Amino acid sequence: MSRRPITSVSEAVLSDDLLRKVASFRYDPLGFVRFAFPWGVAGTELAEKDGPDIWQAEFLTGLGKAVRERDGDVAGALGAYLAGAATGHGTGKSTLVCWVIIWALSVWVDPQIIVTANTKGQLSSTTWRELAKWHGLAVNSEWFTWTGTRLIHKGRASTHYAEAIPWSKENAQAFAGKHGRRLLLIFDEASTVDDEIWTVAEGAMTTRGAVWLVFGNPTKNTGRFRECFRQFRARWRMWQVDSRLTKAATNKAQIAQWLDDYGEDSDFFRVRVRGMFPRASTSQFIPQDLVDNGQREFRRRFGSVLHERLKLMGPGSFADYQVDTNPYAPKIFGLDVARKEDDQSVLGMRVGSVFMALEKWRGQNTPQLTARVADWISAERPDVVFIDAVGVGAGVADLLEELGFPIERVHSGMTALDTRRYNNRRTECWGNLKEWLRAGGAVDHQDTELSLDLIAPEYGYAGRLEKEQLETKEDMRSRGLPSTDTADALAYTFYMPVAFREGVGSVVKRLAQAGQASRQSGGSWMSY
Repeated sequence: MSRRPITSVSEAVLSDDLLRKVASFRYDPLGFVRFAFPWGVAGTELAEKDGPDIWQAEFLTGLGKAVRERDGDVAGALGAYLAGAATGHGTGKSTLVCWVIIWALSVWVDPQIIVTANTKGQLSSTTWRELAKWHGLAVNSEWFTWTGTRLIHKGRASTHYAEAIPWSKENAQAFAGKHGRRLLLIFDEASTVDDEIWTVAEGAMTTRGAVWLVFGNPTKNTGRFRECFRQFRARWRMWQVDSRLTKAATNKAQIAQWLDDYGEDSDFFRVRVRGMFPRASTSQFIPQDLVDNGQREFRRRFGSVLHERLKLMGPGSFADYQVDTNPYAPKIFGLDVARKEDDQSVLGMRVGSVFMALEKWRGQNTPQLTARVADWISAERPDVVFIDAVGVGAGVADLLEELGFPIERVHSGMTALDTRRYNNRRTECWGNLKEWLRAGGAVDHQDTELSLDLIAPEYGYAGRLEKEQLETKEDMRSRGLPSTDTADALAYTFYMPVAFREGVGSVVKRLAQAGQASRQSGGSWMSY
């Protein structure tokens, strides 16, 4: 398709030919991009370029088709168009964002176009700066005025523009109330946009014909951007783009160096080059693959056997059942007591390399919860019960101790036993849990809450010695995540070492009779 030469404002704005030509691309953003920019024109930045990359062309084609379908959907049955891409570095995703913005401003009347990124700096120095470049190259550039936060149509400045709004949980409502006939919402660096902003943005997607596009490097294995490829994949049309397969990538030598340094299957290479989500996000404490392995192991060993026993028998389900392959593995209970109304109390049981939640309760007061837990302890006779004894859990621990049960109080804020590595006991418990999973620990594959809990917490480093520090439950709530009640019940079972059932004096006999289990787990107390 031939491209009209760039003209002055007096010619371009008044040119019926240009207006008609641009209008013809109402459902063809790819055609617009090929027409509107000076591909291969000497003396321009695009002198050596021949047009969009393959993945960009596919994305633009899909966008145009979706807009056409929704314009013809009189009944409004199709809903909003949701699409995006997880890409490696240097793939041209920000360039694609700019093309979409300029196309929408050129072919729609009075659109609401909102663009956000993780920080104001990201918007101003990357996305919006790139937009200034492409605006300047566009055949109809004289139609618009670029500012630091807006690209404005000169003839309809108050109603026809694209706007850059940095996301902020404190300013979440800036994304609410967007219900114009032509609504385009774009998230750049979508992995870092808070889940709360996603939730608010969803409210605008009830508008007929709305379009929501999300782009970013897949840096986190949790959060709403990740779920576009997983839990919500049926709603989203998503691309994964490998830097090595794109024309835009100019850092081929750097990519080759990364491949040598880290390997193709490393998380570093997956995120920065392959456009794939990491097995563990940069700050995720327990990787997804460890949880997946634990669930497969549970399914392989038991199928639905343990669930059927639990369903039929309740307390006492496992009193006469050898859960672990090692007959001397101690039976350890972990109890997480709900602190807030939307939390739940969870009683879990770990026997050697196997864990499952026995029961979960909501709305129980201290005497009620104590009675239910006491039923389980009486029937199952665990070697020890670890209870979170901070706050409301202390009352449950007091009552159970008065009844003569083997209670150990968990104080998560205390100094870790391994003071070189962990900043407190909570982090240490979770660290031991992670090592247990690595050693072959099995977790209930039917417990969705447990699997989500295990991958939820993030971590950092604290103090001069850079010890590992797991984020608090309060920190998680600030990210919009629920309390990790079920995973905490498991983590508490690693609070202290627990002696094997036949006693310390019979360790030699235990190793002889259960040597295979010991070798598989490395002989660590955490495996038992």
